[in-house]
Amino acid sequence: MYYKSSNKWQKKNTKLITVRCNVYSDADIIKFWDSVENKQGLVKELLRAEMDKRGFVCPHPSKKEIEEYESYLEDLEEGIQEVGDYEN
Repeated sequence: MYYKSSNKWQKKNTKLITVRCNVYSDADIIKFWDSVENKQGLVKELLRAEMDKRGFVCPHPSKKEIEEYESYLEDLEEGIQEVGDYEN
């Protein structure tokens, strides 16, 4: 079923990334790709591993990181955590 609101949400909140492979020189990659069940998960896992390896720090925090930091600040106010306990 098609929902207009879903399309609007996707345009606002997602980015489509494509990769073009040569059927001759990239045949091994294509063959492996076809065997992978969770393609999106694999790509994200490999990219995040490479980001960690390179020490990449995103200049714009994710929604999850913002929520974790806000929770840390709330815990500070309540005395549950000490200053410096936050790991980012």
